[in-house]
Amino acid sequence: MQRKGPQSSSSVMEELMPQIIAKTQGKIEVESENFLEEMSLDDDDSASLEEFGAFELNFAEFPIAHLTRRLPQGVNKHKIQYSDYINGPQGEYVERKWTIMSAAEHGLGGPTSVNVLFEILQIWKEQNFEKNRIYIGSYYNLIRRLGWPLNGNSYKQVKKDLESLYGLEIIAENAFYDKEQNKYVNYKFKPFIGWGMWKQGQIEEDEISDYGFIEIHPNFHKTFRKKSLYYIPIDSATFRKFTAHEQKLALYLTKIFNPYRKRVVTEYRRNIFSLCKILPIMGDFYFQKRYLIRATEGLIKKKFILLENYKVEDENIIFYNRQQQSMLPFLNTGSSNHKNKVWVKVIFEDIMELCKDPGSEQFYMMVAKKVPDEIIYECLSTARQDGKDPKKLFTYLVQQKGAKYFV
Repeated sequence: MQRKGPQSSSSVMEELMPQIIAKTQGKIEVESENFLEEMSLDDDDSASLEEFGAFELNFAEFPIAHLTRRLPQGVNKHKIQYSDYINGPQGEYVERKWTIMSAAEHGLGGPTSVNVLFEILQIWKEQNFEKNRIYIGSYYNLIRRLGWPLNGNSYKQVKKDLESLYGLEIIAENAFYDKEQNKYVNYKFKPFIGWGMWKQGQIEEDEISDYGFIEIHPNFHKTFRKKSLYYIPIDSATFRKFTAHEQKLALYLTKIFNPYRKRVVTEYRRNIFSLCKILPIMGDFYFQKRYLIRATEGLIKKKFILLENYKVEDENIIFYNRQQQSMLPFLNTGSSNHKNKVWVKVIFEDIMELCKDPGSEQFYMMVAKKVPDEIIYECLSTARQDGKDPKKLFTYLVQQKGAKYFV
């Protein structure tokens, strides 16, 4: 079974909850809490991208976990509630009320939960989304993929995170407009509907694929297979280098600055308080502002490819896109003949960062130019995680998987 490349994002709610789309050319300014409707792609935007993988980008618009270990006094550890506004059929503002909650005994997850969610979706992607189960293997396998220490504390943490994700439920009042009923309707959605984990010896050898699995809601599965597939240049190893706040902000900005969008977005303005509710960053305004700026500067320092700079104006923050314009129109089209020069340089630098072999620069540049990006980033990710000699393993993998592109 062919694995599908670097880690990505998309939109499940697009099918589950019909959206009212608001788009602008060049920059986006958000005056109301309209974040679910801000950023959808047209159907034909995603039709040619089905070869790529997925992380569910609308999860970036729901506070699915608390991003700090110590919650402010009075915060409900089981649920987060907030409101936003959308434009109704006649242009009127309609308030929606959101509840994101987890039935797990300990409530919503913590700073590591976003990392765990990211990784299990990468495992599902490697399995080509064939079934509505993600076969994650053992706890040991998942901990190893996460790059965590192989000890009892990691075992307890990953089990806790999986329980929080399994218990996750999203409830909305006035979720979407139903034309037949001529009214807004409520919606409740539970993406993960079951899971099973066994220890060695508890199941038969021929059932080893069920050693550990997470069962997915059928609609969630259907949408992933159909539309999921907007590439973002973040592999697992890179994602783990970000702090919890940086991870969530990176995913959110990936939805905003998605390079597959027909209308290029170079600037995005958002109220600081409303953005912090989504991530979430808890506390008073000054605390939220400080931590949001820290996460923003952290992504810039770590060279997150879709963020060049930012500016704060009163209670708003403005993000400036780093690479999107220069990456279009040939970014990740699957064609090895028309890669943008700026993007080729980015890929080449990523390869050199791992391999550190000046004597092979000519070969690495040829790889960056000719081999599809999803293959390159898959090989980089595998070499980082599994290779005693990353340079040697990357070279072997990219020659094996990308052989036909060197012709």
